[in-house]
Amino acid sequence: MINRPHILMSNSFSCLKKIFLSILLLMLVMEFSYAVERRRDQFGKDFGYFLFPLFVQIPGIGSASGAGASFLNLFESDLDLTAVRLSGDFEVEVTTILDLHLIPEFLILDATTYKYRVATTEYDRGLKSDKDEFVLPEMEGQSNLGQLTMSFAEREFEIFYRYERGQRNQIRVLDNDENEFPNINTDSYQVGMDQVGMILDLTDDRLDPRYGFRYEAMKTTPYNEDELVSDFYYVDQNATLYLPVPFVQWDTLVLNYFSSDATVTNQASTDVDELKKKLGLDCSNLTGTQKTECEATETKIINERIALNKYGEARALGGSQRLRGYPFRRFKAGHALYYGLEYRLNLSDEFSPFNILIAKGHRTGLQIAFYGEKGSVADKKEDLTKKMLTTYGVGFRIILSGIILRADVGFSEDEGSQFSATINYPMSMLAVGG
Repeated sequence: MINRPHILMSNSFSCLKKIFLSILLLMLVMEFSYAVERRRDQFGKDFGYFLFPLFVQIPGIGSASGAGASFLNLFESDLDLTAVRLSGDFEVEVTTILDLHLIPEFLILDATTYKYRVATTEYDRGLKSDKDEFVLPEMEGQSNLGQLTMSFAEREFEIFYRYERGQRNQIRVLDNDENEFPNINTDSYQVGMDQVGMILDLTDDRLDPRYGFRYEAMKTTPYNEDELVSDFYYVDQNATLYLPVPFVQWDTLVLNYFSSDATVTNQASTDVDELKKKLGLDCSNLTGTQKTECEATETKIINERIALNKYGEARALGGSQRLRGYPFRRFKAGHALYYGLEYRLNLSDEFSPFNILIAKGHRTGLQIAFYGEKGSVADKKEDLTKKMLTTYGVGFRIILSGIILRADVGFSEDEGSQFSATINYPMSMLAVGG
């Protein structure tokens, strides 16, 4: 017998809970919108430049070193220009133009062009994937990216559209024992994505917030010309609360919530025989152990494609942004959920100009951070909270004119530690390394 009053009470409680949380969020936003003032001009005009050696370490991709040059606030405007070249476990050349104001402080254009060669560790889908079971597809390609942003009220609210297109080809694919798979398709194909999003930034500073609230939302539609891959999009939501620590002059407590959810709009084939015919590794010419291993890998590839075509793929967890104790893209599925807590201990808070042969600008802070994180992925949204992984660690940051240099060490429950060295704060919507 169904207990209807119990169901009604449960539904009513759920509805009231949502209303309460919505009112609480609205009150929070209104409070910050009135109480928070920017610490400095969000459209910087102070000229600076850096000619720098660079070392980047991204767990699951590797390390690379090289050099770069950045010129900030050119021509007494907000315009920035950066060029970087790295080589090592991966290679990349990047040229970026940021904050070109088509209409001053309202309509802003960003543009990036980059070339790359990289072998990203690709694990099986899901939270239970084995850390020792992976493949290493090595890719090379180039892409061009442009973003148009409409900005309001000292960058407190922005909406943007980003367009990216490029060419990519697969060079080779290795298994976890570094054996190369035969018969890999190396033809070039077009890649890219379309993104539309918004940022509500009620903080005291966009680059280095100490107090306030930030909410970001973005819809990403990967460009797809492969009839064997489903058309899908995913929506990311990122909410961050910055709280000054009582009785400590500069320290900040950061609380972060992130979710990513994929939706399939046009499902491709999930038929095993069809996919095997078109995606198979052709293991028939092998014998013995090699044939057995090849067939096992082939089955894994087919099952991965079936899951991708059924559920799509949300933003992955692992790397230098979220779940920093695991490698880049360690966990992927149709949905992702993440909670982060970080204590930022600011060792200094000063606007110190410097002018040496290879650099000119301002240093605004040194920082040590202690953090803890929980995250999960699943193809079915209701399974997200059944099991969540935990990581924790410590990091060091240098805040310079328009850029944050960061190094983090993360520890996981079951896969040891990871070191990452990159730029910008973690738990960001758009950043390098995850």
